[in-house]
Amino acid sequence: MTSPALELVLDKIRIHKQSKLTHQKTPATLLIALEQTFDEQTPPTPRSAVAYCAALCTTLEQTVKGGSNKMGEGDLIPGVLYVLAAVLPYVPTPVVRAQVSIVLPLLAPLLPLASQHPPALRSLLSVLCYLWAPLDAPTLTGTPLLRNAWASVLQLCVDPRPKVRKKAQEVVKSVLAAPPAPMLRHPYAEQTSQYLLNLLTDVSPDRAEVTIWSCAWAKTLAPLWPTTHLVPLLQALLTLPSLNIPFLTAAAYTTISASLAPPSTSSNPEVQETTTRSTVAPPTLPPTHFPESLATLLSLPPSGDDAIVPWIGAVGACLHAWGEACRDPEIIEEAPSLPQDLLLAVPNAFRALWAQLEEGKSPEVRTAAEDAIIHGLLGGIFGDDGRVRVKDAKGGKSGDIADLLVKECLKVWGKGPKNVKKSSLGLMLTVLESSLDSVSTASSGALGNVLSVVEGTIDVLGINSEVGVKAVGKLRGAQGFVWREKADGVIGAAIRAMGPAPFLEILPMNLIPDKDAPNRDGRAYLLPLLAANLVPRTADIRHFVSHFVPLSEKLFELQSATDKEGERKIWEVCINQVWNCFRGYCTGLAGLKEGLSTPFLQLLTNLLYSQPTLRVSILHGVRALVASNRSIPADEIHYNYAERSCAEENLVFLASLAGNMLSVLFNVFGSVESNDRGLVGEVISLWLGLADAKELSATFKKVSTMLTQNLKGPAATPLAHTSLDLLILLVPHLSSTDGTKLFTTTFADNVISNADGTVQKKAYRILARLVERGVVSGLQEGSGKNAKVESVLSRCAEITSSANVSAKRDRVQLLSALIPLIPDESLHIIPSLLPEAVLSTKEVSEKTRNGAFDLVVAMGKRMERGGTVDRAKVDGMEVEQEGDEPANGATTSSYNI
Repeated sequence: MTSPALELVLDKIRIHKQSKLTHQKTPATLLIALEQTFDEQTPPTPRSAVAYCAALCTTLEQTVKGGSNKMGEGDLIPGVLYVLAAVLPYVPTPVVRAQVSIVLPLLAPLLPLASQHPPALRSLLSVLCYLWAPLDAPTLTGTPLLRNAWASVLQLCVDPRPKVRKKAQEVVKSVLAAPPAPMLRHPYAEQTSQYLLNLLTDVSPDRAEVTIWSCAWAKTLAPLWPTTHLVPLLQALLTLPSLNIPFLTAAAYTTISASLAPPSTSSNPEVQETTTRSTVAPPTLPPTHFPESLATLLSLPPSGDDAIVPWIGAVGACLHAWGEACRDPEIIEEAPSLPQDLLLAVPNAFRALWAQLEEGKSPEVRTAAEDAIIHGLLGGIFGDDGRVRVKDAKGGKSGDIADLLVKECLKVWGKGPKNVKKSSLGLMLTVLESSLDSVSTASSGALGNVLSVVEGTIDVLGINSEVGVKAVGKLRGAQGFVWREKADGVIGAAIRAMGPAPFLEILPMNLIPDKDAPNRDGRAYLLPLLAANLVPRTADIRHFVSHFVPLSEKLFELQSATDKEGERKIWEVCINQVWNCFRGYCTGLAGLKEGLSTPFLQLLTNLLYSQPTLRVSILHGVRALVASNRSIPADEIHYNYAERSCAEENLVFLASLAGNMLSVLFNVFGSVESNDRGLVGEVISLWLGLADAKELSATFKKVSTMLTQNLKGPAATPLAHTSLDLLILLVPHLSSTDGTKLFTTTFADNVISNADGTVQKKAYRILARLVERGVVSGLQEGSGKNAKVESVLSRCAEITSSANVSAKRDRVQLLSALIPLIPDESLHIIPSLLPEAVLSTKEVSEKTRNGAFDLVVAMGKRMERGGTVDRAKVDGMEVEQEGDEPANGATTSSYNI
């Protein structure tokens, strides 16, 4: 039988059997005729991909040998080729290989005949593509017909007809992307690249169109290009701009960009669905050719916008590829001077790209220049994400371009702006600073691009400029400034790079009114930017305590002192934004022990109790204290050994605070509405994970006692509900001893059968989670560890009638957790629980229904595992005759009955 995928393809052909278009009707009629032939044979031939392929090849052979080689619309050969192209992707590789010797002599003569019939030609190209794909190297190189056919396809890659040209290029790319094993490059790659190089070198104004097509074709083949031919390709492409043909110049630069930075390649599914990813390694330019290539590019800047954007992209791609080569130890060993050469080339490249950011340039040109500076120049040298950033003069390997660039700048740093400007990095920073400080650019369209370059520079280099930050702050506060989002991006990058303390020294917020400077500008907009850009490496909670806590107190005083409602709202918003920064500071590694002093912890406690509007921000911070330090020790990629060790020490210190912190959090948990307890519960769970066994046991005892006291009355109190919620949070952290105690307490009549539905629901939830954890003695997996399962399930069956509707879902979950633990000799309990499971599948609540279906499945799986069912113990079932066995083996069949 045909596969579902092939059947879907064939269905799309069959539906055209009544079409009035002959090129659609012929393939459909042919396909139906073949299928009728399959059905009429004795026995009927299965409709498999192999059967279709064999029948189509036979039909093609008979038609060609019969002398009927017509290729027009409605003729038989184009129909055969169309259906064969649809079937071949689903034919096994050995069958395709076996058919090559039969089909190829038939297809080769058809190429010149089909050249005047594009639809037939495209189908023929698809068939050839599928025939080439599975062949081994000896067959590809030793079969003249195959090589001749490949040469014909290469010629079609620059055919004047767009659809034919596109199809031929797709076939070439698809075949070259999947070389036969164990080859790393296809045997036809050399022939293809040489043919294309001949097209690119044999150029003239009257052949410009063919050369443009060749450039587009070379761009698609960039990841598959042989490394040995990459230098001739670039040399050929660099000569094309001299013809002064705008479209050809743009095509040449675009192809250069693709050749220097080829994307990951996958074969086109329309051409070859069986190939998913290219196995060919992308080519790399020999290191000695980078200086020459960049110098040639910089010497040929085009004048029109149509070509300038691709030229900028080519310069950026060359810089990026050069920078990556400088970070490759093997390349540096081969060419030790390569980083120094790049260092010398940086100033000219930067000046050339920076010149494209002028106001007179179009937005597209400025955007391309911005991208080339950030991702091409700086991204190539330091890595796009800054991971190659040098830490200090001692870090990094000798000769790294990142080291050289920074060291060169540091040598003259502090010796005056003229000296700094002479260094490559100093030149970039000085130009950026002067551009931001220029009044003439304050309202220009180019300023947005300049700000983006500044942000990218800070992010990639991880360094800051005091002059630049002040200039951006001045621009950000100017009236009518239209690039506020861009300025905020720069400010955020500066905060991430230098940390909040140094940043606020340069650009203070000025929130508190000063009588000595009544006209100074306040920068309240910095508060949300600080909250969003604090990172663990630069955030220090000591700074929050020393700077923001006093600021918060002064803001509270200002809020209390004013009688104007508008001003009160302003100060309230500022206070909230101050405490929104608390979470970011809590992710920092440094200063945790000193920052979390007793006075500050007391302040946090008071605010949690007395300031509901600040509670969420403080809770997020308290959660981040644990979460951030817990995630760092296992992250060896982003954090070094010292940082991971610091995080481990912080966790030990936080564990010492767990007892007091949990007491506070428990009180807060009890004081908020049940709908608002989610965040508090998350924080409690994290801090419970830090507490030691003794602390956990004491906490459990305290909460358990509180539950017992609040269930003594005739009706459950809200404190009883709170106690149960806290016990639910405690369950994942309890020892086996405390877990068993909690199970006994919760399974008592006054809890599990309480008239209060909420108490029942929470009780069942506790029981289910305890069983799932496997910490209850007698309710564990394994022989001898599950002695109490039968009695617990029997008790559950007895109290079925008292189960509240709201507790159904959690009760079903408890049963689902217990069923797999039933001993082999106690399976008689399942029939007594089965009616409840079935009825629960009809409950209104979707979650209850889903849980009930899971319970029914769990019962079936437990029966399938085997055991015995004592029929005498099953309610309503008796041993009718003396010969009947009182105990039957458990099976899925008996469960279904």
